[in-house]
Amino acid sequence: MGKGQDSMIYAVVDVGSNSIRMSVYQCTEGSISPMIDKKETVGLAGYIENGVLTEEGMYRAADTIGSFIEVLHKFGIQNISVFATASLRNAVNQEEAVRFIEGRTGLPVEVISGDEEARLDFIGATQFLSIQDGVLVDIGGGSTEVVLFSGGHISNLTSIPMGSLNMYTKYASGVMLNNDERKQMRQGILDNLSTLYWAPTEPVETLVGVGGTARAFEKICHELYKVPRDVRRLDAGYLGMLAKVFKKGDVDLCRKIYKIAPERMLTIQPGLTILNELAKRFGVSQVVVSRYGVREGYLIERVLKNRGDN
Repeated sequence: MGKGQDSMIYAVVDVGSNSIRMSVYQCTEGSISPMIDKKETVGLAGYIENGVLTEEGMYRAADTIGSFIEVLHKFGIQNISVFATASLRNAVNQEEAVRFIEGRTGLPVEVISGDEEARLDFIGATQFLSIQDGVLVDIGGGSTEVVLFSGGHISNLTSIPMGSLNMYTKYASGVMLNNDERKQMRQGILDNLSTLYWAPTEPVETLVGVGGTARAFEKICHELYKVPRDVRRLDAGYLGMLAKVFKKGDVDLCRKIYKIAPERMLTIQPGLTILNELAKRFGVSQVVVSRYGVREGYLIERVLKNRGDN
């Protein structure tokens, strides 16, 4: 942001496959200070039928965004940007859905590509972290973004069309996956990861986790495995331990996990399985969870730069 720039308030609404999240920031003199973060679990991936986002799904998205806009306007916040990721990116009727949501909310909606989501994830996460080398993983409801970086710069990136919610929807017949479903889901995840041809031959020490699955993993480490809350670098071995819990079907431990992250009851097992398989693929030894990602990247790259504030 330019020198002498007055403080400005910006809001960013992220329309994801699992949740729609509103984040509000105070931006001044080159600094970004998060103020408000609110989400609604909408599960838009569950409204996709034969690749088409249903009318009910469009209404759910538009009305949720509209409720956020109403709150923002009450506080006099007018600088509002809305973007969508896999929730609309993967829909066959993307243009129709965007027109519907824009017409109902009165705001433009930008659908970003998978690669752009991965790039913005990296920009947002590294704005607040001092890690120079590693692999960033953002597991959303409908896609997983992977960014390999070295010396503070992106080496490779990709977006894989699998996420915690669409894997659950595809393989689970009930609240919890049974053993056969778990095996089929893991194989489906491995099949998706086979497209990741640029995984390095040498181990990557640090995985930077972005998104709800990563935050749930951190919470589980603190509450189930009693890792001190001031420990930010989590042993990747806990991912393997959790995979064994699900494999053995340990009902008591599974219940404890679901109690720790009740809002992710349906998606925690698929999400952690994706995270564990990526950690193994890159040979990581530690996981660092970032509170920031695509929304902050979008704010920096798409909003502040366009308005000459950055």
